[in-house]
Amino acid sequence: MLGWLALMGLCALASADAPPGRYTDRGDEVVDNETELIWQKHVSLSPTSQAFADEYCDRLQLSNARWRLPSLPELQSIVDVTRFQPAIDQGAFPETPQDFFWTSTVYARATVAAEAWSISFRWGSLLHDATTSAKRVRCVR
Repeated sequence: MLGWLALMGLCALASADAPPGRYTDRGDEVVDNETELIWQKHVSLSPTSQAFADEYCDRLQLSNARWRLPSLPELQSIVDVTRFQPAIDQGAFPETPQDFFWTSTVYARATVAAEAWSISFRWGSLLHDATTSAKRVRCVR
């Protein structure tokens, strides 16, 4: 009988990439043909606060377009729940760190400080955290 970790490893190996045609690779950008969102293919080099993440996206120079920090539902749309470590299609988004990534969505129940939602591409899990904590950035347009 297979152990839990061995079984999870087999499930990960059996997982396929997103359905053919879901993503279109445009070099530095990835088009999600299902949601029509265009994603930054390669992520920021280092984790940063949410305010700097927002500024990073605003200043991003790709395709002479306006980029922004994605909302929680937008970032969730590229999580691949059939995968883990990382929980994303590596064909479309290679070398995605298994870290938490900022969203623009504020956590409404924060009591002490400003908090926002982030998503981990290790497991696809959600976390609300102080906006001053360091997370990764992937911009969208």
